[in-house]
Amino acid sequence: MNLVEKIKQVEIKVDTRISEDDRDFCERQQRAYDAARETLKEMAFIWTDSIARQKAIFEDKYGESDRYAYYLGNGKKLDAFCFRDELECLHRQFINKITSYYANTYSVELSAEKIIEQLLPVQKDEEPRKKMNAAEVYHKAMCELALQYTDVLDRIIIQLDGRSFQEKAFLELRGRCRDAVWNGCKPEPQYVQQKDTIHFYGYFCSCDTYWTPPRWEISGSAKNVLRGVIHFETGSYTVLPAGLSDFFSYRDVRQACTDFHGYSKLRQIRLFKNGRMDIRFASSELAEQFIDIYLSAAYS
Repeated sequence: MNLVEKIKQVEIKVDTRISEDDRDFCERQQRAYDAARETLKEMAFIWTDSIARQKAIFEDKYGESDRYAYYLGNGKKLDAFCFRDELECLHRQFINKITSYYANTYSVELSAEKIIEQLLPVQKDEEPRKKMNAAEVYHKAMCELALQYTDVLDRIIIQLDGRSFQEKAFLELRGRCRDAVWNGCKPEPQYVQQKDTIHFYGYFCSCDTYWTPPRWEISGSAKNVLRGVIHFETGSYTVLPAGLSDFFSYRDVRQACTDFHGYSKLRQIRLFKNGRMDIRFASSELAEQFIDIYLSAAYS
């Protein structure tokens, strides 16, 4: 057997790149989607058959059909189009659920709309005399469509640009941290390290002194930096440790200085009324590591 024949025998499956938890989620979504499709098709058939029976009953007596005499389908909200429309919505819902799962699980930016454009039939904008036929072709294609989760996963993998979920998540996190601390007009960082503390200058917080005690609002830039701090501390993209979760809640922060006990790297976050934010680490070496990994070389 030559090399080409060996390569042809190798079956590359996209779901070998996902975890068991990911696969379990996808397979459950697949079963639910398939069952819903079949149920809606059965309901549409039953409904159409029931209307035909109603029509036959009144035609036997009066020789012609009066749809307003039917007990079913006589102008009420339910009709055959309800089942068709619901069936067509399933495809978009299926794609959105799987894409959202991976985006949220791995903290990566993914476009469900791009996948929808690639996988779902397109209703062409035809001239009026062809429009009816085009609509029939579109609805027939949508009714016969049976997506597989691997179809969606293929397109998700393409959006990773050849990287793993973890690699893409880290690059995106680091990109947001860097964007938060570099001036967009000139290549000057908005932070300075002094021993174990990094001082962030600019609009990282604001203080509302109307309240007692004052309430602090954290800017989007500060939250992006703090996401980096969380990853630096925990290695997680989604976990919000105790104490740090307050900086991401809908409620305002109620204290200017927060100490962190039991953390291996983070020691303190301090907020200032002029918008400055200080983050103190357990050592100057850790502060320098955080800068090297998450903040520096924004324009390299």
